[in-house]
Amino acid sequence: METAQELRARGYRLTPQRLLVLDVIKGAGHLTAEEVLQRVLPDYPMINAATIYRSLQWLKNMGLVAETDLGDECRVFEYIADHPHHHLTCLSCGRQIELPDEILRGLREHIEAEYGFSLRADHMGLFGYCAACRHQHDEAPLE
Repeated sequence: METAQELRARGYRLTPQRLLVLDVIKGAGHLTAEEVLQRVLPDYPMINAATIYRSLQWLKNMGLVAETDLGDECRVFEYIADHPHHHLTCLSCGRQIELPDEILRGLREHIEAEYGFSLRADHMGLFGYCAACRHQHDEAPLE
């Protein structure tokens, strides 16, 4: 696993639990901590939810995993190390459209210049209506 070797080369300690969580989440899309736990349990039956949360937090701090709410009122985690991105989520049909991270460059620069604030937007969910659903909501007042 290339990422594990890179982390070790930078002096970070990779426990078996961290490696399992990283392995599960890499390429899996969006997973809740509970889903990560269920996928890790067959290989590591003694692991518990607290260890999963700590491992996910550590991976998040390393910039490998992002945590976000994509509109279903639960936090999900996704591997983003080699593909930082964001999501447009339709409030009507739930469709998700992936946005490249570069699209936020101008916003980050504006916020930094205007407010002196360094925006940390690793994996955002932006909500509205997709092209197919938009016409149904154009007349509705903003909530």
